[in-house]
Amino acid sequence: MNSILNRNILIWILLVPVLLALGVGVFAAMVFRSEMATRSSCLGNERTLGVALMLYAEDYEECLPPPSVSARHGGRIFWISLIAGYLDGGGNVFNCPDNSAKGDVDRRYGLPYPCSYAINGRFDNYFMKGPFPLTQLDIPYETAMLVEAGGERRNGPFAPPASNRAACVYWDTADFGNIYPSPHAGKMCVLAADGHAAAVKVEHYDRINHNPIYGCLGDEIYNWNGGFPNGRTDLPPAQ
Repeated sequence: MNSILNRNILIWILLVPVLLALGVGVFAAMVFRSEMATRSSCLGNERTLGVALMLYAEDYEECLPPPSVSARHGGRIFWISLIAGYLDGGGNVFNCPDNSAKGDVDRRYGLPYPCSYAINGRFDNYFMKGPFPLTQLDIPYETAMLVEAGGERRNGPFAPPASNRAACVYWDTADFGNIYPSPHAGKMCVLAADGHAAAVKVEHYDRINHNPIYGCLGDEIYNWNGGFPNGRTDLPPAQ
């Protein structure tokens, strides 16, 4: 009797770690699949927005909409409203499942900004007076067009939102890491100016060895023009 009991106990001692390992593995696989699904949804949002931005540019001399413009009777009109007519209306492409913008307001104007994404401010009134035409960009596939924004963080770019203050315009992760997060398992979804989207590991959440104007955002996508000043691709790329 004792030998049978001891044998059963031994079997359970051997089985429990195996069952636990299987359970942990199944749970990890479920988390991974969920993360990949939400990341894919976010990238799909950016691609859809990219198409709308390109269609807008076709009607406005190859220029993107400004981050915001003054409304006729006060307030601001954000870029998301300026491209609304170029969207097919299917689903909420302004909201990332892992980085919800529900109830967010623009951090500068205090007006509702229900969008998880910010448009690169360098395309408007930065290198020249007025908008910068896409056709004058040397390396669009290495230039950020949209990045993730959403509610401001207080404990770094990998933490959950701590406020509903968001940004409609993108400047740089090194200076404003708390408003340009990496919510996808340490990665940020970014849309490049050629229309392709990628989940990138942000290279610079500090200014060490970083150029905030042209420098690398992550994975060969830069703040501007592949890291080069306009028309000066003969120089080493800024990081």
